[in-house]
Amino acid sequence: MNPFREWRKSIAVPVVINVTTALVLFLAALMFKPVRHWLFPPETIAAYPLLCTAEPFAKPGSGVLHVEFFIINRTRDTYSREDLARFLATHNPDPSVTPSPDITLTYWRLVDGRPVGRIGRPSLDRDFNYGKGEVSAVVDEKLNRVKISVGHINPRAIIKVSIPIHDLPDLADMDIRRTDKAMIPLEFHDYEQGCYGR
Repeated sequence: MNPFREWRKSIAVPVVINVTTALVLFLAALMFKPVRHWLFPPETIAAYPLLCTAEPFAKPGSGVLHVEFFIINRTRDTYSREDLARFLATHNPDPSVTPSPDITLTYWRLVDGRPVGRIGRPSLDRDFNYGKGEVSAVVDEKLNRVKISVGHINPRAIIKVSIPIHDLPDLADMDIRRTDKAMIPLEFHDYEQGCYGR
């Protein structure tokens, strides 16, 4: 009887099998993060003062879908970006996640595994937003997403950012109403519960 063979059989092989299984499970969890997020959504900070919503519309013949993204301060207080970051740090229920006051809207519509359409340069409605606060919006063309940052927002204010979506096929054949939220090819539904980055 060889003691090395017994050690290998009784200790080394089970350890290697367990480590391999753990690695496979870890990689599977990373691959299926979107499914996990859908089945078990992260906990929302319900008291967060900002909510967001969006409405689509298309001007006939323009070939462009416009998404009007609204940031709503539901409180009687003014908030700066620093105030919002402090609020999130204080009320964060999950220490493994660092929420951000920045809003990132990622384009999701794919056909045959490739994005169909692209985000254009966002615009701020100066007249609508006058006296309500300050926001900035920057598009990342490589990742096909837009990042919106609130500089400050006044009490009970609603700020609007218009985001054009270009190169959508068959847009001219569609009758798009502002209530057709399913037509919005941006991931924004989490922001309707609390308008902060998770």
